[in-house]
Amino acid sequence: MTVAEELHFGRAAQRLQIAQPPLSHQIRQLELELNVQLLHRTKRMVRLTEAGQVFLQQARQILAKSEQAIEAAQRANRGEVGCLGIGFAGSATYSILPITLRTFRQRFPDVRLILHEMTTAQQVDALHDNRIQLGFIRPPLNDDELKVETVLQESFVAVLPEAHALATQAQVSLRSLCCESFVLFPRHLGTGFYDQIISICQQAGFTPQVAQEANELHVAVYD
Repeated sequence: MTVAEELHFGRAAQRLQIAQPPLSHQIRQLELELNVQLLHRTKRMVRLTEAGQVFLQQARQILAKSEQAIEAAQRANRGEVGCLGIGFAGSATYSILPITLRTFRQRFPDVRLILHEMTTAQQVDALHDNRIQLGFIRPPLNDDELKVETVLQESFVAVLPEAHALATQAQVSLRSLCCESFVLFPRHLGTGFYDQIISICQQAGFTPQVAQEANELHVAVYD
């Protein structure tokens, strides 16, 4: 391409920062390999043959595609294209998930997000199996093979019926709930989260009376 653009072996060699004889040899070898004359050469001028002009056009397209392939590979390596599998606890849809997804899609519009609602235990298994690459989980999580980063901290709250005697209070002490019936997530869906609730209740001097278990947050609130 450089020889075709310069139509002068000396200037082309200078641009390529190589000596002229090896460049001339490479062109001759290329013509022999193709069995086509690409250049007309005289002592005064160099010009492209018709075959050389066609070959130049194709070579430019090939190099352009090669550069595009390199750029695409680099973007994929930076995580700017492709697919990203994301697991999330159902409660994340009420807090961090919507704004996070919106921001991500604005920054990386060429990445296709595949969302999976899962329990923490299911997300851990899916991360190890590479079925998802990122998960929004509820702590605690003890797994040395996974990288964990805190992205949101929330307080525990008591959700009470509107007619409940404590519902009008801005703050409710945990001890005041000792005789109440609790609706909790099943332990097998989130061992650490479940045990954490039991533990803080026991620290307040009682063991919660679990009247019902619910797999989903909206079901627990409705119950």
